[in-house]
Amino acid sequence: MHLLQLLPAIDLARACCCCARLRAAASGAAALLLRRRKPSPLPPPGTPYNRLRALGTAEALERQLGCPRSSVRAGWRDEYVALQTEDFRLYQLLTGEAWGSEHLDFCAEFFGAGGERSVDACLSANAGDIEWRVGVAGWSRQHAEVVTLLMTSGAAMSRSLSRIKTFAGRPRYRLPVALGRPVPFPASVWAVCDALAAAALRQSGPAPPHLYSPLSLPPEAWGTGPGCLLEEDAAKAKAGLTLRTRSFVNAEEASRYALGSGEGFLIHNDESETPVHASEVVRFVNRRADARGFHSLIQDAPGEGLRSRSGPGYTLPPFATVVLERVDAPGEWRLYGKEMRCRLFTCSVTYSL
Repeated sequence: MHLLQLLPAIDLARACCCCARLRAAASGAAALLLRRRKPSPLPPPGTPYNRLRALGTAEALERQLGCPRSSVRAGWRDEYVALQTEDFRLYQLLTGEAWGSEHLDFCAEFFGAGGERSVDACLSANAGDIEWRVGVAGWSRQHAEVVTLLMTSGAAMSRSLSRIKTFAGRPRYRLPVALGRPVPFPASVWAVCDALAAAALRQSGPAPPHLYSPLSLPPEAWGTGPGCLLEEDAAKAKAGLTLRTRSFVNAEEASRYALGSGEGFLIHNDESETPVHASEVVRFVNRRADARGFHSLIQDAPGEGLRSRSGPGYTLPPFATVVLERVDAPGEWRLYGKEMRCRLFTCSVTYSL
């Protein structure tokens, strides 16, 4: 058992394939290694929770964040101002706006204690969203506050995990080298992952309906869409392709606002500009959890009120396995009785946290 605790998750998984005795020992070693990383107790035996997959996710998070979880002493509140500042900096640079030292002073005042977007101010402004997560979805208040405040910083959170200088999605959305090295926010990332893990364990009953998301997003929304799944041009993707997410991925239930036009997924609909539709859409097929792990995205928003005019919102955690099940060309699939004039990528997911 002691020697097995020195092995990474991938080697423990290989040990499970040898014999029943090694399978039990490897599972026990994975449980011990997970307890050193997770603040909450592990699910009891018989729960649809894959310890080896969860350990692999924890190891991947530590590699990408650049430090073991045991060394993270700060809390997410300690990182809040820096996280929001980095998210604002990325937004400015990705949209072609200027960024200078004067912005640092602005962010320190705006996001700091007593500021318009301080932790306390945001908790108060988003009280309704927090109460939905606590009262309806069954989240703890601590987890509800974490997700409500931190998941709005999509670019900074995702780049904290990617630790790369260029966006690996569609070529037109490559991140400029001028953005510099990714800034890790380990306490914030672990806090969000813990909240999503607890929510995943509460999943019961039928799996959620199909979920949809645009494959590619504008630069300012980098890292929050499934486009980061594809290392090559989407046109080359074929059924059977297996991918792994590198960041948090958002999706939502179908809504006429987002998909009712038949032109694609509505990304932007500013009244002063022409509506922007994504011509490539991802559909996530959710299934019930089993011994291999969870197969449904996690609902973290009810829809109207949290994501204006859209359907209920869901999140896929980082380092989830995604399998492309089929590709439908424009005109080959229908929704709301309409022929959809956009390409559709249908995927299934597997993960454990």
